[in-house]
Amino acid sequence: SATSSHTMLAIGVAGALRDEQMVHSLLKHMRKQEYFKIALDALLKIRHVGTLESLIIALEELDSSQKHLVDYAISQASRFKKFGPQAIELIYNYYEQGKNRGVRKIYIDAICAFGEDAIPQLLQAIQRAKQIHDLGRLSQICMTLGNLRTPASTAALARALEQANEREKRAIIIGLGRAADESV
Repeated sequence: SATSSHTMLAIGVAGALRDEQMVHSLLKHMRKQEYFKIALDALLKIRHVGTLESLIIALEELDSSQKHLVDYAISQASRFKKFGPQAIELIYNYYEQGKNRGVRKIYIDAICAFGEDAIPQLLQAIQRAKQIHDLGRLSQICMTLGNLRTPASTAALARALEQANEREKRAIIIGLGRAADESV
């Protein structure tokens, strides 16, 4: 319809102009399937740090059975890096505690886009998982760290392995396997 076309055009212009005043409206439109992709794109162009959590909450509300929308969001996950390293902790918290399991890959890919900047946050998460003896969480964190595939992430996993007890070592070894580093 003409209204839909005009709305899509307005959303696209808001993103192109990086109009922060449009963020609230864009978040509202992002919750509608027909505008999800263009609204997400506009919000990622604007990349206003103050709205990052609202953007993530909108992703949490995404119907994960709408695979084409989830796949699109995954394809855009690397753009979260433009929010800066201060965004890592918030993204990681939703990765770890978010209720919508169907969108977790968005967060994993976003964290991996930060590369070595994500390592301190992931090492803190390893310590928290070890303190509460959550081997499942430890394994997920180590796999994410391994997926960074950098010498620094491999070295961090190797150090974690040296400090691990027997039960924790298996989770860390899985992460090292993801690192795809022949030196290990």
